[in-house]
Amino acid sequence: MRCKIMDKALEMGKTSAKGSFQLFIGQAASTIIMAIGAIILARLITPEEYGLYSIALIPSYMAILFRDWGINSAITKYTASLRAQKTEEET
Repeated sequence: MRCKIMDKALEMGKTSAKGSFQLFIGQAASTIIMAIGAIILARLITPEEYGLYSIALIPSYMAILFRDWGINSAITKYTASLRAQKTEEET
């Protein structure tokens, strides 16, 4: 029984590590692409136009900042709590 639990925990750890690495690579690639795009855009338009472009992006950046409101964290917490309760009830 104990071996099964450890094997499952190790498998979950490997899956989590692999997913975390893939997420990191995706975020890094996204940041690099956005930086290159900003540099290219800055070279193609005047400073005044780039300033207007930056101001126009403020509402979308604010929406991105506040879109979550902790919902993902709450889902993770309560899912883990419910799974733990279910495991305790089975034993």
